[in-house]
Amino acid sequence: MALVRTIDEVAGGALNGKETVFSPAEIFQILYETTPEVVKSILPPPLEPYEKPYLLLVNSYFRETSFDAGLNGPGYKETGLYVPCYHKGLLGSYIAAMTLDSDMGSFLGREMSGLPKKIGTLGINLTGDRYAAFNARHGIAYVTMEGKLDGKPNDENFLEEFKKVTYFDQNRPEETINYSFKYSLGGAGRMFLTPPFLLQSVSVKKPLQPTRYGSAKINYMWSEDDPWAEAEVVRVLGCVYDVVDFRVSSEGGKSYLVDSKAFAPFALAGWDHMPRDEKWDK
Repeated sequence: MALVRTIDEVAGGALNGKETVFSPAEIFQILYETTPEVVKSILPPPLEPYEKPYLLLVNSYFRETSFDAGLNGPGYKETGLYVPCYHKGLLGSYIAAMTLDSDMGSFLGREMSGLPKKIGTLGINLTGDRYAAFNARHGIAYVTMEGKLDGKPNDENFLEEFKKVTYFDQNRPEETINYSFKYSLGGAGRMFLTPPFLLQSVSVKKPLQPTRYGSAKINYMWSEDDPWAEAEVVRVLGCVYDVVDFRVSSEGGKSYLVDSKAFAPFALAGWDHMPRDEKWDK
């Protein structure tokens, strides 16, 4: 029966130890400076902030994936807000918020890796050296981004700063580390059914085209359900655009038990704001 499946029949083998592959993947990244207070407010313990209050706004178009996501064809679009940080001295990025236009991509990320993924409307346009993209949910385009890929970044030190913040090992620039938290929510007033774990994953990117870079702009619009506007933009350093073969490795991942009480304030970042209306209790 089709409603009864084995782990070999779903997620392109990802549940059975296979690499998750996105290829070709068109990845546009903006590095910008926020405030130390913003980083502190969105970075869960035991993660520790990077030396500078940087954030990465990452917009991706995965043309094909190994798990063949569903809503709009074989691939999908995704945007994430990444916070450069350390755990036990290892540089990586914590993913604070994500929007996708794929159901299976969202389920795989949330259920397997604890990523705060939500389904929304995403648009991307690349014409010549001009890049433009947006995310929208509930009628609000809460983030729009632009790039001019002419080799002239906003800050002359952009490429140096970008490499420092994204390469945990300067001798292995193709590898990156991401951090997320996995847990099961409880019920009847219990926050957690299972204790939260910090997950450390390794991704590998192999270039398919030369890197393009330049200047960028970000505009956040306030949304109660998607409050990306809280990630204040102090100054933009620049942007890069890459076309790569992108793989989430089945090896090198680690997990660490974390303090439930310390993590609890950050646990619902992937949910909409929906407090209970008193009418339901009458």
